[in-house]
Amino acid sequence: MANDYGVNPFESPRETDEFLGAKDSVIQILDQTRPWVRLLTIVGMIGVGFMALAVVFMLVGGMAGAGRGELTVMAAMYILMIGLYVYPLVCLWRYASRIKQLTLTGDKESLLGALDAQRGFWKFMGIMMLIVFGFYALMLVVMMVGFAVGGMN
Repeated sequence: MANDYGVNPFESPRETDEFLGAKDSVIQILDQTRPWVRLLTIVGMIGVGFMALAVVFMLVGGMAGAGRGELTVMAAMYILMIGLYVYPLVCLWRYASRIKQLTLTGDKESLLGALDAQRGFWKFMGIMMLIVFGFYALMLVVMMVGFAVGGMN
């Protein structure tokens, strides 16, 4: 009981040769992005390492008495920045690893795993962007109030 397109509407869905060709193309394109994702992740981790080293020097300098308060505040800010950098780097590493797994197995679960790792990265980046824009808006309001109060004097 096929229709004009040669498809039985009552038959269970199945993968067609057309889909399998598209799947191979998707895997190939994702595999070509994997080295770049790894590169960005490694460069990011090196940057985090330098930031951690800077924190150590700031804390040692703070204990030696050279600008104790300022160095401690800067070290705390660097620790916060390290925390914000590590999660997206882990997401990118996981994404690259799942792409590698996808190239080896070619199964649907590996593809979904790779896309889910990428989703986690972009979700985090979107949330961070909203937070930064909110912070900018708050700073704009504070500056406007400061100028208004300063202009009254």
